[in-house]
Amino acid sequence: MMRAAAASVDVTPFDVALETTLATEVSLVVLDVMETFVKFFDGRLRKDAGETPLFAGVFSVYLSLLETHQSERLVRALYASLRSFVQRFDSIFFM
Repeated sequence: MMRAAAASVDVTPFDVALETTLATEVSLVVLDVMETFVKFFDGRLRKDAGETPLFAGVFSVYLSLLETHQSERLVRALYASLRSFVQRFDSIFFM
């Protein structure tokens, strides 16, 4: 019954655009929080040459954003953020 009710909802182009924009904005907020987090916890992320669950968690968030299809706007911001992250921790990545 629920499936039939869900199928009868009309999806307009505006709804699609709204959902796409909202998904992009949420992802951009996640990137912004990640960059703030990395700046604030820089010392803890460098601890043990990056072999901590904290560093692995931060890096996995970046990778999960790369694994999904994203808007061009988000991909540009994501690569800039990832480039900044790698540049900040280049001694850990390129030992």
